[in-house]
Amino acid sequence: LRMIILDAPLNSAVSPFMGDCIISSHLGYSDSAWSVRNSATMVFSAAMLRAIDADKNASNNVRTSSLAITLTELFRRYPSLSTFLPEMMEGCLCEQDVQVHSQLFPLLLLLSRTQPVAISGCSSVTQAYPDIIFNVLNNRHHAIRAAAARSLANLCSGDVNDLHSSSRLILTRCATLLLQMDGGSSKDWNQVDGLLLAIKAVLTSSNSGTKILQDLGLYSFLHRMTRLERPSLLYPPSCISTAVDILVQTIDSSPSERGEFLSRCMRICLNDRFESLTGGALLYSSSTRAAIKLMESELWRPDNIDDFTKCLASLRSLFVSELLDVRTLAVKSFKKTIYQNIDLVVTQSNASITSDVLLSKVGALFLDCLEVELTVS
Repeated sequence: LRMIILDAPLNSAVSPFMGDCIISSHLGYSDSAWSVRNSATMVFSAAMLRAIDADKNASNNVRTSSLAITLTELFRRYPSLSTFLPEMMEGCLCEQDVQVHSQLFPLLLLLSRTQPVAISGCSSVTQAYPDIIFNVLNNRHHAIRAAAARSLANLCSGDVNDLHSSSRLILTRCATLLLQMDGGSSKDWNQVDGLLLAIKAVLTSSNSGTKILQDLGLYSFLHRMTRLERPSLLYPPSCISTAVDILVQTIDSSPSERGEFLSRCMRICLNDRFESLTGGALLYSSSTRAAIKLMESELWRPDNIDDFTKCLASLRSLFVSELLDVRTLAVKSFKKTIYQNIDLVVTQSNASITSDVLLSKVGALFLDCLEVELTVS
């Protein structure tokens, strides 16, 4: 069936049945036989590619694929899904066994892969979903919480600065729950992580800045989470990781604010205390990406030679770090924009540091790091 669904010449013939394929494959997740569950997974993935999103790598991206259709269009083409999805999600929430979690994730993945509802110009089809998804944000599986957060962001409409938009209402609800839990003695860390993931997803889709966090009372809360001033962690590494992601995309543009946050990220990256903790890899990953992003302006467009030299030293410490997660993510994050930044350096005129000096020092840094890597290996 999977091959039939993906066969291009049969596209027009099988397209009307994609909704039924999604429903039948989802029912196969509850079967006791592994072969049936495996076949259901393959059919579901094929139906997703054909009916919802033709980008097979879309789940690895922060944003929804541009090839995906909206939820409104999905329900218009396959009306049976409009009642099946919320009923199955509510049924899954009433159960707590392992099989139910395997049934819940595909439904959330489907919602997370659709285009944001704001594109469709209609929000009536999504009114049943936010309350259901909020009940999933405290799930014990991180992948389910992440998919629920992306789904919630796709169901938002309107500008977050509009007090009556669904985007603002969802952000306000997340902030209220977070601040209420922060004041209590006992916390559901899964729910804290889920709420932070939802805030991150909504802000990513809206490209909002510091002001919205200040309005919601979250700005100081998130900074307090990432300072790590006490010897013992007040929050799990996965929660701190999401807080870092939120702050780096909304950080104030002032040099002092960015410099202080960069120093905080570097302290995390160079501290091996998180290596053995659950979620430590996530914290190293987010802090490394944030540090590289914050260093780019100083490295490629420096105001003076002292800032440039200091930035090179910080970059070197990441590239030769003994922590594999830090070293790997630093190289991956840095190389994504290296060609674009080199082009800018060559074309710009800077009186303090010429392009030849800048590029030669960056090149020397690469050779130095390579020598260290070869020596260690």
